[in-house]
Amino acid sequence: MSQRTEQVESTLKKIVAELLTKEVEMPQDHLVTVTRVSVSPDLKNAKVFVSVLPFDSAYEIMPILDKHRHTIQQAAVKQMTMKNSPVFKFELDTKPEEASEIERLIDQEMELFDL
Repeated sequence: MSQRTEQVESTLKKIVAELLTKEVEMPQDHLVTVTRVSVSPDLKNAKVFVSVLPFDSAYEIMPILDKHRHTIQQAAVKQMTMKNSPVFKFELDTKPEEASEIERLIDQEMELFDL
């Protein structure tokens, strides 16, 4: 991965996180966090990975993000110095949920062995 790609990913992550907080109204008691951004080598596409809490409400949040995708995309590119704007795609980052499940299973096994 090039230094430019890493720089764009890092900058987009910060900008999109800020825009989600300020520009997109989420249902009450829901937390949406930008966990990472992955940009294609040609900088034409950007996958924005988000974590949603509570996790089981992701089905409710993802359509909201998709609905505001274009607006967020335009606002993010305005804040950056790029010729072309990458096309955003929001994806649910399931790693935090997977980690919680693994931790729960380990705790369960430890209880069985009184550790």
